[in-house]
Amino acid sequence: MSDIGSLRREVREAYKKLRNWRAVGREFGITSGMAWRIAKERGYEPRDPHLRARLGLPALVSVAPCEKCGEVHVSKRCTKERAYRDLFGMPREILTKAIREREEIKYK
Repeated sequence: MSDIGSLRREVREAYKKLRNWRAVGREFGITSGMAWRIAKERGYEPRDPHLRARLGLPALVSVAPCEKCGEVHVSKRCTKERAYRDLFGMPREILTKAIREREEIKYK
């Protein structure tokens, strides 16, 4: 398995050698436009699982975001969540939001 950066370098090197995007596409088993996009467009990465397998890229997995903050975490609990010593140590906005939304207020 390789990453998109090394694949991008391989496609560019193949183009330097072959000087034709169609030939580069045939060499990698993709279309000429796909070869050009991989080499030239910053941030482009194929999403199709069959295409990714053909190019030797790892599969993409969809992950549900955290219900509390909307971000994806590696750990099981929210890293944005913070425990305060008492109610007086909590920021006014957080305390007001917790009271309005009737959330459980956690403190040590």
